[in-house]
Amino acid sequence: MKTLGIIRDGMVSLRQHRFRTFLSTLGIIFGVTAIIAMVSIGEGSKREALALIEQLGKNNVILRSLEPAGAGTSGKQVHAGGLSKGDLERIQARVTEAENVAPLLQVKAAMANARMGFNPEIISTTGAYQKIMGLSVSEGRFICLEDVDKSTLCCCIGWDVLESLGSAGRVGQSLRIENTMFKIVGILGKRDWNTRKSQSIAARNVNRLIIIPLGTEKALVSSQSVEPEVSEIIAQVKPGSDVLLSAKLLKRIVDENHRGLEDFHMIVPQELLNQARRTHRVYNAVLGCIAAISLVVGGIGIMNIMLATVSERTREIGIRRAVGANQTHIFLQFLFEAAMLTSLGGAIGICCGIVASGQIARLIGWETVISGWAVTLSLLTAVFVGICSGMYPAVRAARMDPVAALRFE
Repeated sequence: MKTLGIIRDGMVSLRQHRFRTFLSTLGIIFGVTAIIAMVSIGEGSKREALALIEQLGKNNVILRSLEPAGAGTSGKQVHAGGLSKGDLERIQARVTEAENVAPLLQVKAAMANARMGFNPEIISTTGAYQKIMGLSVSEGRFICLEDVDKSTLCCCIGWDVLESLGSAGRVGQSLRIENTMFKIVGILGKRDWNTRKSQSIAARNVNRLIIIPLGTEKALVSSQSVEPEVSEIIAQVKPGSDVLLSAKLLKRIVDENHRGLEDFHMIVPQELLNQARRTHRVYNAVLGCIAAISLVVGGIGIMNIMLATVSERTREIGIRRAVGANQTHIFLQFLFEAAMLTSLGGAIGICCGIVASGQIARLIGWETVISGWAVTLSLLTAVFVGICSGMYPAVRAARMDPVAALRFE
């Protein structure tokens, strides 16, 4: 009966030890889970930001017309407000770094026979717009220089416009805008589009575009007088040139013509890209600090359980020393156990982090990306925390007096 009692007490003690060991790894599990989940969210948001900025073109500089503050309040007004064709000519003549320059006018008109709630955006521009924005044509062709020179009533339509028109949206068919018929000469390739995220950088939905040659907007009966002359001017800087320096030159040239009137806004995607990268670095630093706190707490738990383990296994330590183990052997034994505990917690945390990232992407629609470096870094950090937290208990076990350890009950 006494033997059975000893065995039962030993099993209870073993279960308690396993339970304490599991509790001690929870901090590591939560810490690693937090690292994986937060880094995946950060990496996903970074890729989304880069993809959105790519839509504007990293080598592009975009000038957009604005309503001038106090336009018309001065009797000596020299500019009607907004960008003009004169600005376009100056840019083309003086900015040698600009490989392509495209004017763009947003046309206030409506497509006839559009389905309920569908309002495509109509713009007039030149053939350079396709090169600058990297537009693909799935069928037919894009508008060309001849279309602009001859004011040909033709158009290219986006994918959503094609689906709205059905069989009437094929190349060669006619599309009625207000009371004017435009011949469809091309269909733009379909692009992925996220309305909520793309609006944050004022990107244009290519799928909902109707593009007509610059100048043909005057044929629209209900079209109002063009004010400003040009809605946008987009300049594509040559590869290898300094985009930010070219943007400053562009602004200075246009400012000279407008004489200080703030009636345009400049967007430099390269600058937005740099800001996104800086924001991502700060975001990673903050997340790293939060995850580090969780790992430190987990490390403290590992150290406490290892100290308790050293006390419970004092007699075992004495026996090992008696049969020939030295202090280094004892030290490495307990240090290895601490590292194994945190490695196990890290592995479980990685699995939980991957699952959590998938659930976040599914529930809130936020793109997440599991990167290999984040998984590797998390596991190595967990092992490092285990080594650091197991150092003191291992030293304490190694310095035990063998004789006193053997007499320990």
